[in-house]
Amino acid sequence: MLSVCIGMFRFALAASPEQWLLMARHGECSDVSALQRKIPDLGESQTPDSFLAAMKTRGYRVQHKLLALPNGQAVEVRVPELSLDFIFVTPELCSTFVDHQ
Repeated sequence: MLSVCIGMFRFALAASPEQWLLMARHGECSDVSALQRKIPDLGESQTPDSFLAAMKTRGYRVQHKLLALPNGQAVEVRVPELSLDFIFVTPELCSTFVDHQ
């Protein structure tokens, strides 16, 4: 059952749009590159999949959850060792709260 859930999560992310943003606690959005302040050697991680892979490669425990939303896609991510807790969102979700551009 677990392998089916993991497969569905990977399929959902693979089918998702390539543009992602970060949503902060109060709904404001920023570019994914803002993560480089906390993780200077992050590299080209611009999607939830690439970020999760980068963190796992570095040996961090990563918690993530795909959020089902009617107006876009979101992935909640936590990396406890780095005190990171944020949400990757598609642009249409950011425009719902704050104009990020």
